Amino acid sequence: MNAIPSVIEGDNLTISPKCYTPQPDSFHIFRDPITGDIPWPGLIFGMTILAIWYWCAD
Repeated sequence: MNAIPSVIEGDNLTISPKCYTPQPDSFHIFRDPITGDIPWPGLIFGMTILAIWYWCAD
C-alpha cells in the first residue's frame, strides 16, 4: 500500500494514522459483511427491493 501521504501537516495533532492509512482489505470487492465499512448485503438486497417497489409503483 503506497497510498500513505508523505507530507502531513504539523499543525493538526489530532489526526490519527487510521484516517489516512488504507485498510488491509481495501482491494477486495466484497469486504466483510458485518465488520466492513461498506455493508454490501444491505446494498444488494435493499436496493433490489427498493428498485422493484419503485418500478411497480411507477
